[in-house]
Amino acid sequence: MEPGSSHQIIASIPEEGAVFDPPALFDSFEEVELHPLDRQRTIKISSKRSRDGENTRVRMKNVVGVIARYMAALQEFRRSVSMKVAFDRVGVDRNTISRTAAIAELSLAAPEVFHALPPWDEKEETLAHYAVRCRQAMDNSIKAKIKSMKAKGELLPIVSK
Repeated sequence: MEPGSSHQIIASIPEEGAVFDPPALFDSFEEVELHPLDRQRTIKISSKRSRDGENTRVRMKNVVGVIARYMAALQEFRRSVSMKVAFDRVGVDRNTISRTAAIAELSLAAPEVFHALPPWDEKEETLAHYAVRCRQAMDNSIKAKIKSMKAKGELLPIVSK
């Protein structure tokens, strides 16, 4: 504190036998100066997406990304046994995986049919439209193989419409 400030520190040592008078209560809080550690700290609630260590959701821009995301969700599903937990850990919504699952399922169940399809052109069509093309390219034998792979746990047990 500076010598000319309005706040003064009174340092007196009471003599033996002297009665100690407590300081008078202040009428307003303006007269009391709090130490920085004595102030009440505000707790900042971080948003769901900015937590450290948590995967943030990322928009997939190509077929390879869709397949990689599906495989990551499948791997987490095998570890956690719950699709909700697996999707949360990967950072993807169940509906997103469900809409693009046909791309990954066709590439895993029938790679020769997948590679025979005309390649996805990002300027001409969306990934959702490419997923519809993949679904249309599946015949009954491929659908049966996908169903058996889902039963074995080799694919995510997502039922598409």
